[in-house]
Amino acid sequence: MNFGRWFLQRTSRLESWLITVSIMLIIVLAAVQVLLTRPSIRQLLSPVGKLEGAPVAETTEPAVTRPVIDKQGYVELSIVSSAAIDDLKVFVNGEEAGAFAGKRSLVVPVYDGDLLEIDGELPEENVVIAVTAVSDDIAVPKKGKKVVYFGRPETVSYVSLRTDH
Repeated sequence: MNFGRWFLQRTSRLESWLITVSIMLIIVLAAVQVLLTRPSIRQLLSPVGKLEGAPVAETTEPAVTRPVIDKQGYVELSIVSSAAIDDLKVFVNGEEAGAFAGKRSLVVPVYDGDLLEIDGELPEENVVIAVTAVSDDIAVPKKGKKVVYFGRPETVSYVSLRTDH
């Protein structure tokens, strides 16, 4: 008697039975998952939902509130190094707000929370840009802040307005 043939005869029935059971279990799993999408059936099938309880209070307000300041201010940026660049642009919140384009300074209107950035073509040498003036309501950036631009997008500052006025 050949052991290999005997083994295949005995295990072929077990193999087909395992495949059938596996397919049935996958179908049952999919059906239960679909049923759990219904809240009424989920309460019956899953007792954990009963233990969760109800939220204390639902709010739509943000967790931290601060006064909304919608005053517009301005920031003046100037190129203070000897190097100049024609394609140097100023971005506010990712959108172009102006370009130096042959000018040595640029005034940009800003609001509280705005992000000021500088970007452009690769300069021959580093370009130093300074904040030369700000409106009275602006706390940050401060007049005199300098940023060095060397061909990669550079953040000047996030704008913060004073709240004590």
